[in-house]
Amino acid sequence: MKRSWRKRRRKSESRFQEQVIDIAEERGWRVFYVANSRGSPPGWPDLFMSRRGTLVAAELKVGDNEPTEQQQQWLAELEAGGVRACVWRYGEHVWRTIKEVLD
Repeated sequence: MKRSWRKRRRKSESRFQEQVIDIAEERGWRVFYVANSRGSPPGWPDLFMSRRGTLVAAELKVGDNEPTEQQQQWLAELEAGGVRACVWRYGEHVWRTIKEVLD
């Protein structure tokens, strides 16, 4: 049972990521993401986006997941370096925020 829940969560996180990438690319952002993080240090944000000198790092969450300590540390470090660091949680109201940041 636990495995199927993880599979569903992974699928919905993946779909959320695809939707955010579509919005970003429609607005002219270049988008980087790690397709397979096995073997990489933990915590790097799900999406790293760049447009005309502006950088945005976004950690995407579905359900009641919270950013891990490593994710929080990366986001804080990137923000200290001038990157806009966001945690976007899937839900009805997140789309307005995402569009505001990416406009």
